[in-house]
Amino acid sequence: MTGCSSTRPSATDSSSTAAPRPCWPSTAGPRAAAFPTAGTSSTAPAPSPVDLTGGGGRRSGLATALWFQVLVAAVLGIAVGWLFPSFGAAMAPLNDWFIALIKMIVVPVVFVVIVSGIASMDNLRKARRIGVKSIAYFLALSLVSMLIGLLVANVFHPGSGMNVDLASLSSTDLPEVPPRRIPR
Repeated sequence: MTGCSSTRPSATDSSSTAAPRPCWPSTAGPRAAAFPTAGTSSTAPAPSPVDLTGGGGRRSGLATALWFQVLVAAVLGIAVGWLFPSFGAAMAPLNDWFIALIKMIVVPVVFVVIVSGIASMDNLRKARRIGVKSIAYFLALSLVSMLIGLLVANVFHPGSGMNVDLASLSSTDLPEVPPRRIPR
């Protein structure tokens, strides 16, 4: 028998001639002292587990929750920008790099999630049903967002008190923006 047995055979069980290969440590041999089983005695002390967490075992709570860490980082970023504005302005390249990394990672992750979800469908009827639901949700939420935008524009009338003469506006007064270089 090549597979391992999921249960430990009893001493009185002699139903099969070939003994199943155990999945647990043997009670005889060099490993027996390190892994004592019930009913056996061991003279060697049990090995101490290695603690890789840097403290007293596995930590849990708010300090390890990702949402809490992101919230603390956002509050610290706001505090640094408010208390030390020149240092905050000097950290702008890190901000730009972080946003660029997020943009670089989001598209492939979304693509892989969608493709793996479609690939895991066991039949086309199920895939079609999910596709129709996705399109329906997209259209419904787009309609809701447009209605909210129209409602806010009609209630608050943005730009109504600015009194700007459109004929007097000129694009020559705008500062010139250097063209973006596309890295090769």
